[in-house]
Amino acid sequence: PSMSIRWQFEDVGDPAAMLGGGELGGRENAPKSLKDLGIIGTEGELYFNPSKRASLDLPSDYLQAIPGSLPIFPHDGIICPGSAEWLTATDMRLRQMFQENKRFGVLHHSPTNQRVALTGTIVKIKERQFSPDGRIFVSVEGLERFYVREFVDENPYLLAHATIFRDFADFRSTIDRLEYKVANRVRINMHMIQWLFPSRSFSMNAKVADNFPPPLDYARNNTRTFAYIPDETVLQRRSEFVFGVINMLQITPAAKLALMQEPILENRMARVHHLLKMASQYLEKELLKKKLRTRKQIEDMKQLTQLVMDDAIRSRYLDELDNGSAAMSNTRPEGESRNPPALNPAVPSHRWVQRVVRM
Repeated sequence: PSMSIRWQFEDVGDPAAMLGGGELGGRENAPKSLKDLGIIGTEGELYFNPSKRASLDLPSDYLQAIPGSLPIFPHDGIICPGSAEWLTATDMRLRQMFQENKRFGVLHHSPTNQRVALTGTIVKIKERQFSPDGRIFVSVEGLERFYVREFVDENPYLLAHATIFRDFADFRSTIDRLEYKVANRVRINMHMIQWLFPSRSFSMNAKVADNFPPPLDYARNNTRTFAYIPDETVLQRRSEFVFGVINMLQITPAAKLALMQEPILENRMARVHHLLKMASQYLEKELLKKKLRTRKQIEDMKQLTQLVMDDAIRSRYLDELDNGSAAMSNTRPEGESRNPPALNPAVPSHRWVQRVVRM
């Protein structure tokens, strides 16, 4: 895991004086430990504390301060980017917020320690429904993550100064294989779940299916290998893919929040792969205990899943290369050689590869 980017917390003075002792006000004689302050939860998730102002040491291209103030909806669940959910407002202030804003921020509110999370998701309203008893139901879709710098008002509803943060790939030379391992593990687990519950139908999350990883390495006649080095478009696809996988996981809100707040994509992928591997071990135990499959059948399925993916990648690459070779001279930039450049891991050659293999 990368250690180069960390959440940082700076003292900002007396929290009670900042908010006039309101519902977000702090405590006197607060301890110095982040865990004692309630900033760090049991799963490593982060919660807001007005005595400490958070910041993220990311390159400026990956951070964007939100102009003005962001309306905040406290929620007991977690909404990740790309996910959809219905929210309900019974309180007058929240109903007003739903009617006055098309976009707002959703922050997890922990019923255990009565705190709101440091990071959340900006959502947009797709549909509103009004109940005769005054409640408002809104269908929302997650857009981008943000973190709270400070809360600025509680009336008519919660408002915060916030900053959007986007995924950063710190070890781009290893993220290809890591994503491939996550994709394989998803397929394996789907097979085992279907074996355990044959009478029920299971399908892959649409975000996962739509953003499934493309070929990682390309080879022909064992003479040359083309490296796929991600650009920002691929980074976005990978981010959507891993958030789709997170939405498939049956984990606690605290664990999901810890994954969502991670700014480095490969760190989140590594943690997701670990969770998927633990799930595989559990599913395999259940299959053996219930005598639904033998160990050899399970191992054969794992091998077949891997081989099917490899064969599909190899076949797709060769077919695309053969079908597109005649037209390559018309699509390459002026002055660029028709042959691919020699492989150099330090040189982004992905743009040339994308013209050869249409993802």
